[in-house]
Amino acid sequence: VAYHNTGLLRTPMQIALGLNFFNFCIVSIRVKESLPAHLRAPFQIKNANPIGTVRFLLAKQRRFLVAFALMSLLDSFSFQLLISVLQPFTVIAYNFSISEYSGLMMTFGISLVLAVTCGMRPLVKRCGEVFTMRLGYVLSCLGLLLFGVTYYFGHAAPPHDRPGRYLLYECAIVFACGAISGPTQSAIAARCVSSSQIGKLQAATGSLETIGKIIGPLIVLGTFAPSVASGHPSSIFFAAALVLLPGVLIAMRIHTFIPRRVLERPWLPPSELIPPGRKSRMHECEMRNNSSFGSVDNFDTKM
Repeated sequence: VAYHNTGLLRTPMQIALGLNFFNFCIVSIRVKESLPAHLRAPFQIKNANPIGTVRFLLAKQRRFLVAFALMSLLDSFSFQLLISVLQPFTVIAYNFSISEYSGLMMTFGISLVLAVTCGMRPLVKRCGEVFTMRLGYVLSCLGLLLFGVTYYFGHAAPPHDRPGRYLLYECAIVFACGAISGPTQSAIAARCVSSSQIGKLQAATGSLETIGKIIGPLIVLGTFAPSVASGHPSSIFFAAALVLLPGVLIAMRIHTFIPRRVLERPWLPPSELIPPGRKSRMHECEMRNNSSFGSVDNFDTKM
């Protein structure tokens, strides 16, 4: 709308800048620090880099968290790769105008918001967090494959008449629905550490997500132009799906990485994820007094 009213490409960017500044002012003025002063860790330069916080994951009793971190890295990488390549791909493959691409991104954004706010909660309530996480990774990988496959529908037709230009919207919806994996994955991982270590866990996984966001555009820079020259511009999506595939496989086997005590905790949702041999132990766990586990703060030392 801003572009149509002004005819200037920089107008949407200026509006985005203004909204970000407004958000910064609200956070700076209204949001107060919730963490008590005695619980705040001092700043350490050795941790002020994307790799420093990853050491938290490498401790012997927490090494299983590497699975969650790797999933976050692959998910972030594939997402950033898609965002980096989608605009030039739509122009090269389908001669998309600015308005058409804006419509595609609006469809993607609205679908993402609806999936996380409206679809994820009832799905978690009915099927459990781990099932929802698995479904999210499958949808993300499937969405990338669909982006690649639909390019070849009516490939011989002119760009404006190819079915793929209209199927892109459905592909965007499928990929956006995969966003349900992020919050559920974070919730499961947070239950694997003590309450005082959740911040360190989020910092470590966030660092790897940042690395994925850096690598994604670099891969596009080195591979997209050659794929266009070879006549297969959608091959970048197949590559992204291939990169995300290990994340899907880890999600399918995540119950083998989670410590037994976490699986047995009665407030973890899906009974479908408890191996048959452990179901009786889970029932026994539900009958125990919560004090048998000790405090949550000491939970990490008992895994």
